[in-house]
Amino acid sequence: MKILTRNYSVHNSSVCLTEKGRLRFFIEEERLDRIKHYKHTKTIGHGNLEISKGIMNRFQKGHLYCCHKAGISPELYYSLHDIPLNEFFSHHLAHAAASFYASPFEEAYILTLDGMGAEYEGDKRNFQTSGWYYADKKGIKKLKSLNFPNSMGLFYAAFTDFVNLGAFAEGKLMGLAPYGDERFDKEILSMVKLKEDGSFSIEKDYFDFTTEDSLQYINEDITMSTSIYFERIFGEKRKDQKFINGHFEHLAHSAQNTLEKVVLNMLKAIPDKDFNLCMGGGVFLNCPVNSLLRRQPQVKDTFIFPAADDSGLSYGYNMLLYNELKCLSEDEYIDFLQLLYFDSNNEFFNDYLGYEENFIKIINKINSKELKKYLFECLDTFKGKKVIYKSKAKNINKEYPQELIEDSKKMEFLKKTFEDGDLKSCLDMLKDPNIKMLSKDLGFLSEIITKIFIESEEFRDKALILLKENLKFMRIYQIRKISAKIANDNMQDIISDFEIELIEKRKDRDLKLFLLYLYKMLDKKNNFLSLWNSDFRYIEDLFFYMIRAAWNQKEYDHILFDKKALERVNNNELLWILCQIFFELGDHKSSEYFLNKIPDLDFDQQVMREILESVNSEQ
Repeated sequence: MKILTRNYSVHNSSVCLTEKGRLRFFIEEERLDRIKHYKHTKTIGHGNLEISKGIMNRFQKGHLYCCHKAGISPELYYSLHDIPLNEFFSHHLAHAAASFYASPFEEAYILTLDGMGAEYEGDKRNFQTSGWYYADKKGIKKLKSLNFPNSMGLFYAAFTDFVNLGAFAEGKLMGLAPYGDERFDKEILSMVKLKEDGSFSIEKDYFDFTTEDSLQYINEDITMSTSIYFERIFGEKRKDQKFINGHFEHLAHSAQNTLEKVVLNMLKAIPDKDFNLCMGGGVFLNCPVNSLLRRQPQVKDTFIFPAADDSGLSYGYNMLLYNELKCLSEDEYIDFLQLLYFDSNNEFFNDYLGYEENFIKIINKINSKELKKYLFECLDTFKGKKVIYKSKAKNINKEYPQELIEDSKKMEFLKKTFEDGDLKSCLDMLKDPNIKMLSKDLGFLSEIITKIFIESEEFRDKALILLKENLKFMRIYQIRKISAKIANDNMQDIISDFEIELIEKRKDRDLKLFLLYLYKMLDKKNNFLSLWNSDFRYIEDLFFYMIRAAWNQKEYDHILFDKKALERVNNNELLWILCQIFFELGDHKSSEYFLNKIPDLDFDQQVMREILESVNSEQ
């Protein structure tokens, strides 16, 4: 019995062929097309291989590769790909199956952890992010699971994006982590709440999530990125891909440390005290996490499927289908394939008109209710009823209101209008409250405000009104751009307007940050210090941000006027930054002062102490 399956994933497309449950051939399609993390073209309907016409999408290349290697008919086995296995078996169940059935264990517990994957329960679709399973000879049983937005895969990916390491570059973040230290552990560990039952939840203030009522959610275009609140604490996303300096390596270290603590906590959900452990899902490509689990006293042995990411799903689905079909004889299996196969005119491949009872007997041997339903619909189609299986995903999409689809079309038009430079039309479209709200949620409104304010003198007044209303949604780099424009054009009336606003809103931190940038751009030191001394320096997180920003930008004037405020600093990371700033400026005594306030020095800091002691003693 040869079974050929694909992985149904949104990336890392692959095709897998097994014979009697043994892996024979496996190919990731990026190896055929040289496109990293390639996503195949979705196939629609039956019998659309059309080899004779030379029409092949990239997915079909992987299919032909495996068929050629195995010496089997590409046309006949292609029909297996039309079975929507991802709707019968969940994404995470396929990860679990790939890990367990490739392992040497007869029984094991399985952990799965990745970004997210669809799971269908009746007509309801969830996006599962992690799972706990138990497996033995009888099969795989799900113990518990977590759904989006509680995703450690997306959590780790959000930090990867913030450090600007590139798409699918979580391995680089893992490699960067050892270069940092634990200075951000407290802040980043607070972003994930660990529970005694082994589960976890992610604090939503620090991240922007795709919402369930959005078209992106319907189309499984689900993302999780760092929020403006995150940016206010840790500064801006890294822009330069050439060098990593400042504190990004420490963010990587704490993100890695948090992931390890979460995975270790997941073991609490396993009731046994001596067990084999299999792991599946992209997160388990993380070497320190796997090593940590392997060292736990209750874990006898571990197995990680080599293709732990979504490319391995083709093998997982293959083994799940094999367990359903292994009850069939070889002749029954060939009949099963013939039942699935139709040519482009929906006519049966061979003359099987007298075999209806035989088909029914074959179908009834299968345990999966969903697969049986699909096969009976295939049989009805063969009998001339033309009943085509209705995808659950399509049915779910139809449940969403038409207004949502219309709003999505309007948003696409707004983005196109913005790219074309028609700023007046953009402002007109923002009069629609739904479009304005969607633009704000997607972070697009702040881009429009920035561009109109900088480029259009005609509509600057309207942009200013929008800026005041949405200041807390503006990214720091956008605030800097607008501040520079105001400073360069010397727009004193706008500054006065914001100063009046500040008097009325003394607790508006975003407004204070904006004015501090304005004063810095205009080199208004007295105004800067006046605002700084009023109460700004006692707002700890923004005070920290200003020091980090000074170090990253190598511009120190605006933080050195108030030595008393600097003396209040007791955060180890900021003390180390101040030590380096004063050392760079040649003020070695101040540099030593801040270094001595750090309780436990790391290697670099101890070297700095020796240098400072030597320099100061010579002086």
